Amino acid sequence: MSIPLFFGAGQAQDLAKAKQEGRIVLYTSWGPSDADYVVKGFEKRYAPLRVETVRASSERTLTRLLSEHRANTFLGDVVAVSGIQSGILKEKGSLDRYQSPEAVNFPADWRDSDGYGVGLHQTIYVIGYNSRLVSPDAVPRSYEDLLQPRWKGQLGWDTEEFYLFGALMKVRGKEKGLEYWRRLAEQQINFRKGYTLISELVSAGEFPAAVSLYQHRVDEYARERRAASVGCAESFGRRRSQ
Repeated sequence: MSIPLFFGAGQAQDLAKAKQEGRIVLYTSWGPSDADYVVKGFEKRYAPLRVETVRASSERTLTRLLSEHRANTFLGDVVAVSGIQSGILKEKGSLDRYQSPEAVNFPADWRDSDGYGVGLHQTIYVIGYNSRLVSPDAVPRSYEDLLQPRWKGQLGWDTEEFYLFGALMKVRGKEKGLEYWRRLAEQQINFRKGYTLISELVSAGEFPAAVSLYQHRVDEYARERRAASVGCAESFGRRRSQ
């Protein structure tokens, strides 16, 4: 049974079915704190319903969903993955149309034109660095700064960050974009999987800076651990779709 994350007018039947089951299963690539924020709000509003969260990367969530589709066995009720994966699910015929009553409150270009999903939020990328290890005069304030010799072998980055790659290609054009990425590859990037992990490693000093981190995650670390700071002259955003 597929149900919306928040019930609207005319969906009393879905709500009744969900309450009968007593739980819903949420597949998501959100970080723990991001998912908990939404889940707790849902459970408070729709008690005694409980949400069982299944967290994995968008790529692994996509693989799980496609496997369930082929087997005609659907274990998840609600899915929140990145836009690329949403597009693949749509192309594979794994999605049903669903127009949330809340969709009208989002910008038109956040809504799938065929009615298969709505962008939930935008994630801002920033260059992250450990303020204890990087002096103010050495802070990288643009992506060009990351090409400086001092950053060779000193940068962390996610192994599957396609959005930033595509964004710079779009902004700079194919030729200049590819030239930048080739030069950055020569910096011997320390690849790890997961932005939460990379934030932790930057905060711990495993490497002093990261090519990109999530703005909200850096803010969390700056408040809670007072170890990580952030500086960025160029930033990009991406949407996640439900």
